[in-house]
Amino acid sequence: MMLNAMKSSIFNWLLLLLIGGTLYAETREGDAGVESLFDAIGVSAKDMSMGRTAVAYPDNMGAFLWNPGGMVVIDQKCIGLSQTTIFEGTQYHFISYIHPTLTAGTFGFGIARIGLTDIQNYEYINNVPVYMGEFDYWKGKISLAYAHHLFYGLSIGLNFEANRQELGPYNTNGFGLDAGLHFHAPVQGGIFRHLYWGLNVKNLIRPRMKLGASTESLPTYYRTGFAKRFVFGNSNAWAILWDFEKHPYKDATHHIGTEFNWRGLAFLRMGMDHREFTFGGGLRWKGFQIDYGSSPTSDPGIFPRSHRFSLSLFLGKSIPDQKRAIQEAEEQKIRQQVQEREQAERRKRIQEGIQLGKQYFENNDYFNARLTFSRVLSEDADNTEAQKYLTMTKDKERVQQQEREQELRKQSAEEESQRRDKAFVREKYEEGLQALDQADFQRAIQRWEEALSRDPDNEQIKSYIEKAKVELEKEVNRLIAQANSLIRQENIAQARRVLDRARTQTENNQRLHNKVMVEIRRLDNTVNFINNYQLGRENYEKGNYKSAANFMEKALQLQPNNEQVRELYRSARARSIGVKKEMSSDVKKQFAEGLRLYSEAKYHQALAAWEKALEMDPKNIKIIESIDVVKRKIQQSEQE
Repeated sequence: MMLNAMKSSIFNWLLLLLIGGTLYAETREGDAGVESLFDAIGVSAKDMSMGRTAVAYPDNMGAFLWNPGGMVVIDQKCIGLSQTTIFEGTQYHFISYIHPTLTAGTFGFGIARIGLTDIQNYEYINNVPVYMGEFDYWKGKISLAYAHHLFYGLSIGLNFEANRQELGPYNTNGFGLDAGLHFHAPVQGGIFRHLYWGLNVKNLIRPRMKLGASTESLPTYYRTGFAKRFVFGNSNAWAILWDFEKHPYKDATHHIGTEFNWRGLAFLRMGMDHREFTFGGGLRWKGFQIDYGSSPTSDPGIFPRSHRFSLSLFLGKSIPDQKRAIQEAEEQKIRQQVQEREQAERRKRIQEGIQLGKQYFENNDYFNARLTFSRVLSEDADNTEAQKYLTMTKDKERVQQQEREQELRKQSAEEESQRRDKAFVREKYEEGLQALDQADFQRAIQRWEEALSRDPDNEQIKSYIEKAKVELEKEVNRLIAQANSLIRQENIAQARRVLDRARTQTENNQRLHNKVMVEIRRLDNTVNFINNYQLGRENYEKGNYKSAANFMEKALQLQPNNEQVRELYRSARARSIGVKKEMSSDVKKQFAEGLRLYSEAKYHQALAAWEKALEMDPKNIKIIESIDVVKRKIQQSEQE
């Protein structure tokens, strides 16, 4: 018997023919037509509402179907569900999972199914239709995809597809492969920022389907396009996409789409799908996003527009969040190590300070004993041993001063002037001791010199003044060393405050004052160097190479032996005046040696070869760009 009728009405006949014609349009002998229905109407509500424009920026659940290489734009694990009613009960379902990783690339998996049930089967027997029951028709495929970043914003991807089709008692399987390229210019500013390009070659390996006696295969065709995103305001973005599609059996088609993204929470989309208007939108809250899209799927005079809803579930942290978490963990580990080292050094200083202070105390050197114990308490205010010895030291100093006062009373009469002198000396002496406790040696010297003017034979005060001068110089040297350490850490503001404190301490000591002023002038030179260096780096990263070279030249005048600045100056100056030109034979030979070493993953030797080529031809942009690439490769391998 032959299958002569598939539906009980004319409309059901047309519906079945439409399904077959959509799936295998413009059928030629041995070919399955232009494209499958999965490719014709897409899989997600987002690409449907944007005129099926996704090859350059496929940030949706069906990314690997539009461009497997473009899956790299998805930075968070995502589960996607989509459902579409095409016409008269024909259902289209899609589920996918996309899994981006930090270093191993991006993986994609998807299942698509479209079908129609309860199709009535009639056979004509003696020109009389006889009902033979019902059957189903469905077509589905499983997709396995992978994308990997190559270098400088270029990524490649593959999508393996296993197809299956069933029509009543007949079924068939077919396997195919798509390949895609994706490029995102890694620049910080300018017109190329957030610019994307994509290319997808569909059916690079053509799936062969045999349903009954007919064997057919889908044709190979390609789709390319560009996308430009404009980011502004408080996390708002506007994207414009354009796709161009070329098949061997139909005219070339253009697709245009746009999306406005409000703070990553609400989306408004429109597009033109080969002169047909599409629209839709979406809402996102935390890890959930629901999208809607509307588009005609066939002749709008016969069939209504199709409506599609998609649900996306985002899992875990995004790739940028993971990178930030790793960086923060590394920084926290470094800070913890620094704190542990500082605590160990602090404990060591406290212990050594107590031992040294005891030695001074036992040798009746109460000046250094008092100074040492005060320093210990400045780092550990609750150190009972230091508190005890500092109290004992103060008691000894008080006894010494009382003995001196007794000598004064014995040597001279109790006249009013002497009493005033004694009170004055005691006051200035105590003020000097207070300044000493605060490590303000300059003020301590001033107060003791005032006391000495009334008691010129006071050997203890003379001794304290000389020792304070020694400590003042030590303190100034310590502050200068601290400032230099802060400068190396690029903490310029704190270094300035430290040197200002040192300058205040040396106001009455010309020699030390001149020494501090030399360091302040050196700091000013360092600030000028850092400013010129930072401005040079900013202009270099923005592509303003002439300005970058000018700032780096000023920085070199301040630090002529800085190799990093010299290298950046050379690169910026070469880029500002360099051109891409034909290499001489010697340069070409050297450049080719670098390429060979780079292909063998000998990145350091490749860098040396290309730097030698650059010395031979310092204005050649191609050599400079190659050096930039291998330096990034070296940095990436060291981080891994």
